[in-house]
Amino acid sequence: EVVAPFFAAPVDDAVRVQRLDGGSEVAAPNTSATRVVTVREDERVEVHLDIANGTHYKGFQVVNGVRRALPLGSSLDSGAGVFYWQPAPAFLGPYRIVFSDGHERISIRIVVVP
Repeated sequence: EVVAPFFAAPVDDAVRVQRLDGGSEVAAPNTSATRVVTVREDERVEVHLDIANGTHYKGFQVVNGVRRALPLGSSLDSGAGVFYWQPAPAFLGPYRIVFSDGHERISIRIVVVP
């Protein structure tokens, strides 16, 4: 299923990124409303989305403009608004992940490095 154009409006909020080693950071949107997060291929990462008033997110990966399932090894707790992923070995490169509650969307580019 082709995802463009998105019907949900982009959100300008930053997201909190929690790492397995206890480190955390805030990923703010860039000029194209995308948050960029860099992780090592052996690193587990959590992306915490802003939830308000019972918001439930759906998540998907976008590959060449086509909506796909979230990457292998990832999960989304839609009620808590937390995306978990520990990329498998050789899952290198950029991954565009989009979360939507039907009205708004959050776009994240996760770059997996060696």
